Amino acid sequence: GSAVEDCAGVCGGDADMDDCGECGGDNSGCDVTLSFGEIDGNAGTVEIYMQNNVDVAGFQISITDEPDDLELFTLYGGSSEEYGFTYSFQNFTGEVIFLGFSFSGAIIPPGEEILVVLEFINMNADNQAVELCFSEVILAGPAGNELSVLVGEEDCVTMSPYEECSGDINEDGVLNVIDIVVLVNIILGASDLSPCADINEDGTVNVLDLVALVNYILYPD
Repeated sequence: GSAVEDCAGVCGGDADMDDCGECGGDNSGCDVTLSFGEIDGNAGTVEIYMQNNVDVAGFQISITDEPDDLELFTLYGGSSEEYGFTYSFQNFTGEVIFLGFSFSGAIIPPGEEILVVLEFINMNADNQAVELCFSEVILAGPAGNELSVLVGEEDCVTMSPYEECSGDINEDGVLNVIDIVVLVNIILGASDLSPCADINEDGTVNVLDLVALVNYILYPD
């Protein structure tokens, strides 16, 4: 007849392979479950959350952004930083690829926490929402074996537009000399970049923004 065997070898059966490679499974047997964590449009940050049942020795993840307005600026934090992973990334049109691994052979043991935080620069002058989606996810075990990965229920999330902050770099609701000090530290590399630091919105934080901020404070109208 025309009946075919299912994954369990039953002729005409209805058992299928789940996303974890288990016949008749319910996706509960995956080595790793990956999902988006907290998304902060004002800070430009995206948390990648991981639940791993086995040791993880490296990851390669591709995320698309629509429209093509985000540029990955840096990666930090989470279990990958805790265990000394090295990062590498490359921005492409509408997509970013980033990797994490250890030159010393360190691994992330089984657990459930933030894997890494991505910090983006929003190049969108119109300040519209951006859709982020997992495109490709590869995780490796200590032996260089590819782990089975389940992407969480939401493989796409929306980064809301950032709130206009008009020079309030420390986001305390007041423009004053404290914002100037913070901006100087950002320009000199002594403080982390703030989405409110690009006062003139030219995509670069430098002395031009500092002069603009001083003018905002001295001549608020």
